[in-house]
Amino acid sequence: MPDILLQVYPNKISAEELKAKLKANSPSAYYSALRNATIFVDVNSRTCESSAEKYHVLDKHIVHHHLSRGVMGTVS
Repeated sequence: MPDILLQVYPNKISAEELKAKLKANSPSAYYSALRNATIFVDVNSRTCESSAEKYHVLDKHIVHHHLSRGVMGTVS
């Protein structure tokens, strides 16, 4: 899941789109994957006030950490 969220960062992804990308066949499978992901990374879950649509986005800290590791890994 973090890879999917990282691919769309800094944009958000709707819960429905995330379910489809995870190929979660049931709500319990989706929520289990979301719960397990939040053990390792900060996933911010929000609800849009105007449309009541749920969406998810990675916390900025994990993205900056990932990007800095990639940059530092290329330095010899």
